[in-house]
Amino acid sequence: MAWGTIRRATDKDTEALRIAAERFCKRHGIETHDGFGPESAIDCALCPGYGASDYEHDQVKRLRPLWARIVRRALNSPNAEGIAYGYVGYHVE
Repeated sequence: MAWGTIRRATDKDTEALRIAAERFCKRHGIETHDGFGPESAIDCALCPGYGASDYEHDQVKRLRPLWARIVRRALNSPNAEGIAYGYVGYHVE
């Protein structure tokens, strides 16, 4: 899997995504841990095999597209999936 870039991430992008992730975690009861940012906690909670159990499957299916929309809005880009390697971008298969 590769990372397609849209543009270089700015401090404003990073801060907007962090604030959105903190709000999302608080609203949906996702626990954050010391040393990891709220974005990592969301990735672990919404990724099968990391933190999501079968019991939470329906909730994960509901929250995953919601988080994707929040990321696009926070980064002000219709195709953005996050920030990686210093760039706003999306996954490429």
